[in-house]
Amino acid sequence: MSVPGVRFYEGKYKFNAQGRNHGAFEWTGYLNDSSMRDDHNVYVEVRVEGHSPIRYYGKQGRTVWLHRSNWDGAQQYTDDAYIRACVDRGVAKWDLCSSELHYAK
Repeated sequence: MSVPGVRFYEGKYKFNAQGRNHGAFEWTGYLNDSSMRDDHNVYVEVRVEGHSPIRYYGKQGRTVWLHRSNWDGAQQYTDDAYIRACVDRGVAKWDLCSSELHYAK
């Protein structure tokens, strides 16, 4: 996933079985701020089961490794997840984001 200023690569995604890691949507990958001079941070946004998205921020001008799990505590396993990479451009402009990828169990 990429747009000017952010790149998320070598991503791996899986749905854990019921009873394992909360039945979570588990993902890993490298988040890269590919436009070091723009003074904007980057993040990965993940949303499961129709809940509000959660942002995982990187570091300006660097590449960071992310390994996270997202789940809905009211269910025994997660079977729908959405993920995208974005540039946080502050309050003055809309964030610049890649297309949202949908994963279904």
